Amino acid sequence: MSEFDIISQRLSETGVYDCRNGTLIYAELMAYAEGLDLIFDELEELSREAFPLSAEGEGLIFFGRLFGVPLFTTSISARKKSIRTLLSFTDKTITPTDMLKLPDVYGLHGSVGDNAGYIVFNIQETLTQNEKTEVAADMNRFAPAFTEISIA
Repeated sequence: MSEFDIISQRLSETGVYDCRNGTLIYAELMAYAEGLDLIFDELEELSREAFPLSAEGEGLIFFGRLFGVPLFTTSISARKKSIRTLLSFTDKTITPTDMLKLPDVYGLHGSVGDNAGYIVFNIQETLTQNEKTEVAADMNRFAPAFTEISIA
């Protein structure tokens, strides 16, 4: 039911207002209802964008920047998956299994190796040296203090 229908029904029920097509009240209600529909649409979008897992536009960009999801993770589903994974990490709960999920956050695939206290992700995708450095720095934010991540 539209806002117009709701308002006109309630006013008509009072018996004071004539809300039929062509009346002044009808025209005013149409204007009010259009404004309310616009506001409710904006509120609905705001409530969707305010939460990381339902955001799709500006909210997704905001949460991506907040959590350090790189710009080259472009699809909406990939960004949501990355944010969801990062939301599951805390400084007290990250485990070796969680560490293995980190490349997925960045949309990368490959194998994991260990080299004298370093966790080395051997990535299949072609990345520039700057991208490798940026991703490794982001991943190290989540790594335990006794490890360091590098991208090969």
